[in-house]
Amino acid sequence: MVKIITNQEGKAIVTEGDKAFIPPSPTGTISITENGTYDVSSYGTANVNTVDYLAQKIQNTLVNYVIPEGTTTIYTHALRGCTSLESIVIPGSVGLIRDNAFSGCSSLSSVTINRGVTSFYSRVFEGCAFSSIKIPNTVRSFSSYCFEACSNLAVIDLTDYTSDQTVPSISTTTFHNINSNAVFCFQDQTTLNNFSSATNWSSLASTYTFRVGLPE
Repeated sequence: MVKIITNQEGKAIVTEGDKAFIPPSPTGTISITENGTYDVSSYGTANVNTVDYLAQKIQNTLVNYVIPEGTTTIYTHALRGCTSLESIVIPGSVGLIRDNAFSGCSSLSSVTINRGVTSFYSRVFEGCAFSSIKIPNTVRSFSSYCFEACSNLAVIDLTDYTSDQTVPSISTTTFHNINSNAVFCFQDQTTLNNFSSATNWSSLASTYTFRVGLPE
């Protein structure tokens, strides 16, 4: 099973079986110690934000992935371009999903997000294949182009939110280029009204269908 961990400097490391991958660095090498751990001290300056390190190593091999409970952040480019990926489960321990984490995962048709996630950064799901997504009520902000070019995305399930909760903030481009017939679903009319009058949500309400309940 693939695991995403971090070293003491907070840099991402990917392990799969007896292999470990981290972004290329102009200096240093990765080595395996006698007890089977990985010495990554020479990679303290590796920049995970500029390297599609995981996708390069497991492209066309990772299909279904449950992110380990205890993971707190899904880092930039974590699974970007992993075209074989079909389903992902994000545990409640995750708070932040950073830029381009799953962008270009063109086969990603199933996404399960548990309560706990609070923020989606830019282009998290750009170009993914799922037709519906349920947003937990712990999410407080969506950055720009989160669902850019998710042309199959037709149902945005917001029924977890109640009328007494703060409407999450979105950018004018959060839902840019989703399915033209997309519907946004709420648990009751009051919650729907709260969303449809909120900043940037109001323009979505004039473009897409806001409804109570999920489509049959």
